[in-house]
Amino acid sequence: MNNFLSLKLYKNNDLYLEKKSLNYAKNNNKYEFSLEDVLNTIIISEDAMVLTRDNKESTLELTVNKNGNHKCRYLLKELDAYVDIVVDSAEFSIQDDKLELYYQLESDDQFTRLEINF
Repeated sequence: MNNFLSLKLYKNNDLYLEKKSLNYAKNNNKYEFSLEDVLNTIIISEDAMVLTRDNKESTLELTVNKNGNHKCRYLLKELDAYVDIVVDSAEFSIQDDKLELYYQLESDDQFTRLEINF
C-alpha cells in the first residue's frame, strides 16, 4: 500500500516549495520521505517533535519541545563535526492528519513554516 503526503514550505510566509504527492513510510510515530535527494524523518511524541534531514554531505536535526527547550545540530559528515545552531523560536501542532512546524534558526534570516498533510 502506498502512502502519499502533500507538503508546503514557506519562507517568511511566501510559498517556497510545494509537493502534492510524495510517497512516505510510517512506522508508529515515525514518518520518512525523500525530497530532492534528502531523506526527511519526522518523529512525533506527545511533548516533542524531531525533524531530521539527511543527505550525503550533512545531517540537520531539529528538536522542537513543547516546553520550549529547542535544539538544532548540524553534522558535517566529511569532517565528522557537529555544529550547534541556536533556535530563536519554534513550535509545532498536529490536528487530524496535518502537521504544522514553525521555526526560526539563528543561522537563517528567514522564518520557516512547514505544512504536511498525511
